[in-house]
Formats: sequence, C-alpha cells, structure tokens
Amino acid sequence: MSTVNDLPRLSIVIVNYNGGEMLRHCLDYLERQNERSFEVIVVDNGSADNSVAVCEDPWSFPLRSHLLGWNSGFAYANNRGAELARGEWLALLNSDAFADERWTQGLLAAVDTYAGKWFFTSHQLQFNNPAMVDGTGDIYATNGRAWRRDYGAPVAEASYCDNEVFGACGAAACFLRQAFLDLGGFDERYFCYFEDVDLSLRFRLAGYRCMHIQNALVYHIGSATSGGEVSHFSVFYGYRNLVWTYFKSMPLPLLIKYLPQHLLLNWRQIIGFYRMGQGRIILKSKLAALLGLPRILLIDRRRVQRQRVIDAATLDKALVKDPTAG
Repeated sequence: MSTVNDLPRLSIVIVNYNGGEMLRHCLDYLERQNERSFEVIVVDNGSADNSVAVCEDPWSFPLRSHLLGWNSGFAYANNRGAELARGEWLALLNSDAFADERWTQGLLAAVDTYAGKWFFTSHQLQFNNPAMVDGTGDIYATNGRAWRRDYGAPVAEASYCDNEVFGACGAAACFLRQAFLDLGGFDERYFCYFEDVDLSLRFRLAGYRCMHIQNALVYHIGSATSGGEVSHFSVFYGYRNLVWTYFKSMPLPLLIKYLPQHLLLNWRQIIGFYRMGQGRIILKSKLAALLGLPRILLIDRRRVQRQRVIDAATLDKALVKDPTAG
C-alpha cells in the first residue's frame, strides 16, 4: 500500500490521439528531467495508429496508460487523467510539447516559491523554430477574445522573467490538483479548443492568479493532431466555445458593460471567415453556440457564479481593455 511519502509531487497528464512518434518523443524528453518526483498518466482517445503502445516500453518514471476506446475530446480525457492522478500538483502536457530537462524542476520550484492561490503556465518556444516564442501564457480581452502572449515574437523580445499573466495555455500548464477537481476541470462539452481559457477564467473567478514560469520551458509544435489552426474542426469548436465561455463566466456587470464589444467581435469573425472561404463553418459554429446558450445561462453560468469569490472590478483589472488588441 502506498504511503504519503511514496506519492509523487507532480502528476503529468498527456492526452494522446493518433500521436504517432510524437508521444514517444514527449516521453523521451521526460526521461531527461532533472527533478524526478513525478508520475505520468497517458490517456488515449481511441488512437488507431498504435501510438499508445509506446507506454509498454520500459521508462524510468512511473507511467500508467488509460485507454478510453473512443475520441472523447481533449477536455474529457484530461479530466479522467486528473481523477487518476496521485500527485498534489497536476501538470497538463500536450503530446506535441517536449519538455526541457528543467521543466518539472521549474514547476515544482514555482509551487514552493509562490505562496497563496496560484496556477502556472510554461514558457513555450516553437519546436520547429526555437528562435521564436510559442507563448508565455494566455491573454483575455473584454470582448471575449483570447490569444497567447508573445506568440511569434523573437526569443529576445519575449517575457523571460516570472511574471503574472491572465491564464495558462493548456499545452503545458500546472494546477493544484484538488482545485482543478473542485472547479470541475475542463468543460467536457467543449470537446477541445478554448477549454484552457475557460478554465483559467474560472480559476480567476475563484480567486486564483496565474504565473508564467520562465524555467518551465517546453518546445511546442501546436495543432499537430487537429488539422491546424484554421481547419474546419478548429474553427467550429474554437469559435463556438469562445461564445460559451463569455456568457458562462463573465460577471453580470462586465457582461452588460462589454456585450457590445463581444457582439462586434462575433460579427467580425463571421465576415473574416467568409472572406477566407469558410463562411459555412463559422456560421455553423455560431449557430451551435446560440443553441447551447439556454443551458449555459440556466445551468452552467449559475454554477460558475456560485464559485466566484472576487468582484467584477477585480476581474476587470485583469482583462485587456482594447477590444482590437492582440
């Protein structure tokens, strides 16, 4: 029987879906970690390429695989991994994110350094061009738009110190496991895309703040198993979930104050995707968002607002005010 001293400090959850050799590379990078107090849980979403077989190889760290048998989506699979985790801290790592040897060391140093209610986001460089930044956390604007801070910036111009940012990019993030579970984890109705922004916003409402950790470095490919950032798949889920997040979590004073900005943003998105020849999919996305709003407003919003401990003014200070920024 395991004792408290046997438990890892950090549980790393990796969701795999037809990841091919990427999953092996991801695990290979974890083999090189300086700090070894972690376990790995691979949750497989019904891969057809046998990529999850790599979990049967001998690894120097504790590794468990959980086979779902179908493509449940990124949100559902991560939640199952969090439930199986044994560590006090939960790290989420994409199968196409390759951790620098100091990654676990950087995360665990951060949880020891920063007292109070914090969650953490990694410093991400582009795997195929490590001279460029992939992100230093997520930004959220008053109109409901979100983006990765410093994305596409040269390394020399990025935020290279530990500093506060609005939220954590789900490709390489760290949360107190019990807080993740208490807040419901990722919204499983989202399937994938924008679920990390939604979770960060709910963490914020519950009184947590996010810290970008410079020494928690990963090299990220990005959109490697979902068809790219402007595929029909990503457009449908991403732009539907953007709307659901806004109506679910924005406190009423801010929802009233910034609703015109949000409506304008949606109109611009529709026009923009029409010009790119993707008018049908963006309309399908927004229609799905509207059809889902009754449940969002009557059920999900009430649950989220009951968990809110900060006032609207506090959240307002953390939002980017320029609706065209980013």
